[in-house]
Amino acid sequence: MQKKLLHFKEKNFLFAKIKGENDILHFTTPFDITIISDITSELKNEYRKYEEKGGLMWARPSSSHGRIKYIVEKITWVRNAIEDTPNDEGLNKSNCYRPDAIKFFEALDTIFKAGCFPLRFHTHPTEDVSEPYLIFHENFVNETSGGDRKSSETPYSFEEIQILTPRCLVVGNKSYSDELFIGFYDGGVAPKDFKSTKDLTRKEKIDEFGSAFSSLKLTPNQKIAAGIVFVGLILVGIRYRKAIVPVMLGTLAMGSTILTRQEKNETPKYYCMLSDGEVTIHFPKYENNKN
Repeated sequence: MQKKLLHFKEKNFLFAKIKGENDILHFTTPFDITIISDITSELKNEYRKYEEKGGLMWARPSSSHGRIKYIVEKITWVRNAIEDTPNDEGLNKSNCYRPDAIKFFEALDTIFKAGCFPLRFHTHPTEDVSEPYLIFHENFVNETSGGDRKSSETPYSFEEIQILTPRCLVVGNKSYSDELFIGFYDGGVAPKDFKSTKDLTRKEKIDEFGSAFSSLKLTPNQKIAAGIVFVGLILVGIRYRKAIVPVMLGTLAMGSTILTRQEKNETPKYYCMLSDGEVTIHFPKYENNKN
């Protein structure tokens, strides 16, 4: 195992970062992760809105013209063992994923021996999402928890070598949408959550919209008509403010959520929304990805 990891380091797939007294291997950025359509279908079919599931993705490395890519070609699902032993923290399958340790490390060893890298993933359930909450679905459910962020710093150890790979979060709610949220975080190569990327995506789309709107040329009559409509909306809002304010807030929340979406044809960074097919998620050069 040590020889394989050192071989990948020599080929520039991995680099060593010093943390305390140890060298920890990380993926070298930039790179891409491609999830093939069969894996997308499997994730959708196995997703359960009432419990957390998870396991390991098999990511096979490749390099072409200096561009590194990992192709997720297989998934090993590992049983959620959180309820095997009683706990006083209220943790169960509906709010926590803790893989069966024996099966997890068996799968880890098999994946490395096959020449692939393991990407640990888990799902977030959405069974209790009520209608008003659906508006905020993507902002709240599609985010890493404190436990997710902490565990994303934990490397795998093989003899004297440690390696840290990105984690993956999968969320879907068939009663709300046919789409899946697939996002990768930390592993020393990505942010610990998706907020900063969502904020940047929202800003870029607002800037694009503003640029397109400012380029419009209205005739004097069109400007007058637009002014009348604007004033009319203000007057209606004042007259029916009790009814309109909740609608406006909901619309603004939904609009804000829509602006954070990254779809598979947009060269998504770190996360993507998709209903089917293959997707390639890009990891740009990361500022922490240095010795």
